[in-house]
Amino acid sequence: AVVSTQSTGAKGVADQQELLELSWGRLQDHLGLRKDALSSSSALFTFLRAANQLIQWATNMRKLFVSDDIGTNVSAVDLQILQHHDLKCEMETRQTNRTECEALGTALLEKHEFVD
Repeated sequence: AVVSTQSTGAKGVADQQELLELSWGRLQDHLGLRKDALSSSSALFTFLRAANQLIQWATNMRKLFVSDDIGTNVSAVDLQILQHHDLKCEMETRQTNRTECEALGTALLEKHEFVD
């Protein structure tokens, strides 16, 4: 309800001031809720993006390295050992990302900050 601008005197000023404070408070409450919702949504999509990237990487690596084929000569075995070492190094490099992603997922679940 908007108070008429024609209200005069102390009562009119007090009414307008009260209305302003009420409207301002409602706006601040709404903005606070919106900020929280946007923050939660951002955290959720950050988690989903990171998880998907790690899952895709792991799937691709598994496709590359899952085979029963053991080299048929020294050169082939040496190449497989080198590839295995490279994969292990890359896994160690991605471990921080995995740990951070898991922590974010756990935090989202604990706060129930996800969209159903």
